[in-house]
Amino acid sequence: MRLDKNKIRNILIEAIRNKGREAFNSSQSICPVKTGKLRNSGNVTDIENGIMIQYRQDYASEVERDFAGGRITVKPYRRQDGTLVKGYSYYAPPRKGQHFIENSLKRHFDGLNAEVDIGLRRNFKSVSKV
Repeated sequence: MRLDKNKIRNILIEAIRNKGREAFNSSQSICPVKTGKLRNSGNVTDIENGIMIQYRQDYASEVERDFAGGRITVKPYRRQDGTLVKGYSYYAPPRKGQHFIENSLKRHFDGLNAEVDIGLRRNFKSVSKV
């Protein structure tokens, strides 16, 4: 039996997309929440060769990674209960990142090899291990 390069490529991409969706769902459940804007800004999109996970709030990278500290300006916003909070600024000390995206990716992509193996075995039943 001849191995089809495109079939193998599609199996790999589908495995990556499955694990990416699992990682995104996990990151949503552990995403820090004050107003809900960060969690609500998250989305997952299939791209040509895999998947893209994004959190679009302007402060997402500061929550994910370390923050060096400095003046923070907060625009007016509404809390989840509907009350209005006026804009303000303050000094924020340095803080460690939450790494909610990175930790989710690590946890879910550890199982990628097993998922690829299952996909390959399902599609190439007559091919033996070398």
